[in-house]
Amino acid sequence: MFGKKQKKIDNITVVTTKEQLKAAVKRKDANIEVRGDLAKKMSWMAKLSPKKIALVIAVLTGAAATAVPTGGASVKMALRSAGVEASKDVAVIVAVIGGVTTVAILNGYSVKWDIANGILSLTNK
Repeated sequence: MFGKKQKKIDNITVVTTKEQLKAAVKRKDANIEVRGDLAKKMSWMAKLSPKKIALVIAVLTGAAATAVPTGGASVKMALRSAGVEASKDVAVIVAVIGGVTTVAILNGYSVKWDIANGILSLTNK
């Protein structure tokens, strides 16, 4: 009654696989929780500044065409050139969920990493 108003979050889509994540992003679900190993591999997204997000999107849209023939090496090099620490997990997750899905996530969602619970929360911007 006298407390701070809290924003109610309805309809949280919980995903644990890349297929579920791709489907949720394609449907443009408002609130997505990524859990398990996939969340751990995607945690780097929560650490990006808006400037780095713009660079990653620009780089990935250019590197997407060469990612498949090089087995993800071009994605890793492109991310490194954008100033993003391109660990093995970053290159793997971009290769696994695809550059298009990664761009859609970074472009359309706010990303928050809950370290204690191992949950990556994606909320429509």
